[in-house]
Amino acid sequence: MSHFFKRFSYFLCITLFLFSQSVLAISDCQITHKTINTILPKLLHQHNTPSAAIAVLEAGELCMQVVHGQQDNDKAASEKTLYNIASLTKPITSEVILSLIDQQKMKIHDKVAEFYIDPDIANDKWVKDLTLNHLISHQSGFPNWRYQTNDKLVIRFEPGSAPAYSGEGYQYMAKYAEKRLSKSFIRLAHEHVFDSLNMNNTYFRPPIERLGDIAYPYDKNKEIGKPSIQSTYNAADDIYTSIEDFALFAQYVLVTNASKQAQESKRWDLTHNLAERVCSSGRLKKEDCPKELGFVSGWSKLAYEDAVFYLQGGGDWGEKAMVILDLEHQKAAVIFTNGANGMNVVHDLIDTVFSHPQLSAFIKMQAGA
Repeated sequence: MSHFFKRFSYFLCITLFLFSQSVLAISDCQITHKTINTILPKLLHQHNTPSAAIAVLEAGELCMQVVHGQQDNDKAASEKTLYNIASLTKPITSEVILSLIDQQKMKIHDKVAEFYIDPDIANDKWVKDLTLNHLISHQSGFPNWRYQTNDKLVIRFEPGSAPAYSGEGYQYMAKYAEKRLSKSFIRLAHEHVFDSLNMNNTYFRPPIERLGDIAYPYDKNKEIGKPSIQSTYNAADDIYTSIEDFALFAQYVLVTNASKQAQESKRWDLTHNLAERVCSSGRLKKEDCPKELGFVSGWSKLAYEDAVFYLQGGGDWGEKAMVILDLEHQKAAVIFTNGANGMNVVHDLIDTVFSHPQLSAFIKMQAGA
C-alpha cells in the first residue's frame, strides 16, 4: 500500500469518525425534540393544562424549543408568549447581585444594615447580623412572606443558623442594592442581566403593548383567571418572560460555570444539608434519596452519586414552571406552563429530557404525585 494511500485512509477514517460523532449528537437532540413534540400535546390534555413551553440546552447550546397549547381562550401560545414564572424570578435576582459582587460593588458577607433596615425589624436583636449571604441562600430567618406573620416582617431565628425559604429575603436584598447604589433594582437588572443577554422579552411589569402576549393562568378545572401583574417590582416573584429569553439566561449560567473551578466555587457551596430531613419524612424511597439537598445562591442543589443538579421551581395558583441545570454536562431544561396542574407536565418532560430515575422521583414528590 502506498504512503499516500495510507495517509488518505487514515484521514478518511478520522473524518468518518468525527462525522459519525456529530451525527450521533445531532440525532440525540433530534430524538428528544421529536419525542417532546409527540408527547407534549398528550400531556397537556392528560393533565388539563392549557399550554407549555420547553427549551433544552445540550453542551451549553440551545438544542430545541417547543411550545404547544393556548396562552388564553383565543390565542395559541408561541415562543414570544410571556409566562409568569413566579419564583424563577429568584435566580435572575441572584445573578444581578452576584454580578455586582464580581464587579466589587459589594461583598457577599457585607452587613446589609449598613445601608438598609426594614422598619418592621429596626429593633430586632439580629438585624445587624444579616448579610447578603444569608439573604441569597435563604438563611435570613425571615418567613417566606410577611403576611404569614401578621403582615409584619420578623426574624424568626438567628441568621445563618438554619435554612428557611424566603421571598422576603430576596426583596430585602433588592432594597439593599437600591439603597447602596442609588439605582432602582429594575435598572440594575437591566444593566447586569437583561440588556447584556438580549433578554428583550422579560419584564417585572409588562408594558401595555405586551399584555396581549401574556399566558393567562388556569385553575385545575381549566377555568381561566386574571394574570397577576405587580404595581411595582418583586425581586422574588412574578417576572414575565418568554421561553426564548429564559433559555438565554440558562445558557449564561451554564457557560459561565462550565469549568471545574467555577463549579467548586463558594457560590455553589451548601451550608445546610436538608437531605436527611426530607428522606426521613418518608416522602422519598431510600434508593431515591439525594446525598445533598439545600439552598445555594439562587438555586436548590440536588446531588446524587452520579450527578449534581441545580434547580428552581416557580408556582402560583395558575402557573407552574421549573428550570434544571446540570453544570458538569452543560445541560439544562427550562419549562413553563400556565395551568394549576402544570407540575405533572413538568415532571414528565424532565423525565424525558434527563432520564434520571432519582431526579424524576424528586420532581414527582414536588408535584405531589
